[in-house]
Amino acid sequence: MLPHQAKEIDRLQRQHRFMKSSTEGVFLAIPALNDKETFRVLDSGCADGTWLSDLSSQFPDKTLELFGVDIGSELFPADSKARKPPLDLRAHNITTPFPNSWQWSNTFDVVHQRLLIWA
Repeated sequence: MLPHQAKEIDRLQRQHRFMKSSTEGVFLAIPALNDKETFRVLDSGCADGTWLSDLSSQFPDKTLELFGVDIGSELFPADSKARKPPLDLRAHNITTPFPNSWQWSNTFDVVHQRLLIWA
């Protein structure tokens, strides 16, 4: 990882912690998810996957399938698939359709995107 990438991850994580404290640790407020045991989440513009990793703390009794896309993979942590729950992070430009081979069409319960206007 290059020094400027470490600084960017630090900035994004500080931003995430601020937003987390502003919402008292609530990442998703979707009552319909309370009835589901398993749900699939896509984070569009996931950077290093911090939001996805923290999401499991809000739903400790649920099975989460966590996916993230970002325009480049430079910020993806090397251990993303080893985390609990594992993160499936992929490089992709969200202005173009996902490849059919990913078989993601209509498969997510939640699609999260925030602050992408600045990207």
